[in-house]
Amino acid sequence: MEIGSVKTVCKPERYMGKSENAYWLRERKCEMNFAQRAPFWFLTANNQPRIIFADAQDFKAAMNATAVGVARTNVTEYMHVIMNNHGHWVFGGCSENDCMAFWSYWRNSMAAVEEDKGCKSDLRKWGCHLVEVTDLKQLRSVIAYTARNPYNSNIDCSPYGYKWTTADLIYNNNLIENAIATEINSVNVNERRRICRTRDYNLPEAYRFYDGMITKSSYVDIRGVEELFVSGKQYFRYLARNVEADIETSRFVGEVLKVNDSDMFSNVSSWCHKDYGINSIRELTPTQRVDVAKRMRYDYNSSNRQIANILRIPEDMVDRMFP
Repeated sequence: MEIGSVKTVCKPERYMGKSENAYWLRERKCEMNFAQRAPFWFLTANNQPRIIFADAQDFKAAMNATAVGVARTNVTEYMHVIMNNHGHWVFGGCSENDCMAFWSYWRNSMAAVEEDKGCKSDLRKWGCHLVEVTDLKQLRSVIAYTARNPYNSNIDCSPYGYKWTTADLIYNNNLIENAIATEINSVNVNERRRICRTRDYNLPEAYRFYDGMITKSSYVDIRGVEELFVSGKQYFRYLARNVEADIETSRFVGEVLKVNDSDMFSNVSSWCHKDYGINSIRELTPTQRVDVAKRMRYDYNSSNRQIANILRIPEDMVDRMFP
């Protein structure tokens, strides 16, 4: 990246210090891993206008359908998250058709769950968005975006505290599920059919069960994810990235990300200091408030109410600005 007219020049390897050289070598290894396992894909189940997964049993069905879908298709899963009306998956080493085969199986499985409850389901027409991830930096960003999705949806937990994701597997050597899970061969046929929601219950021998679910570590390439990052420290830096990074990634994957009030307030306060040389939002002039309102609306998808509350502008005035 260039800052003004100053160009960044990479030092030749022979001039690098030992720690810098070691980091460079690990980064090169990550790039090689990316190239060997490409192509990578980011699959999004489009937001539904209603709640699809209302309780733990619904979420478990979605998680198990993911596990069975991975076993039945040629995809390799790196991470996924299931929210109450949408989901995200990161796949690698497979084709676009493989991803769509997974999607078809998973979507139809979710429709079957609703139909088993006596409901008429429209989920067999559930749409998705699939995008190819073509560079390592972007792949790291979509992995972090997937892990951060519960937080971005205003769920008060860390990526390691949300149950319906595989984000908690990465750089976590204390997986309790591995110690207490049941091997697939020790589960009777009826129980396998119940968990998999299909009479075709044949699954890989590596699959294990715990608490009514196929364990997440059975079907996620945990080591594959970790080998895309230089270290755990780099991975957690990506998880801790700011709102701007999430907005950029959401545009790449075709989503509209809503920023919560707390993060948006922090952003606007930062703009006041950096862009206008003032200490608080209260000190913004009317012209500056209009400029900030446009930035919030067009760059961060802020609602009229959020703009009014943060900038302390009458909501009817904001409604006239953004009808």
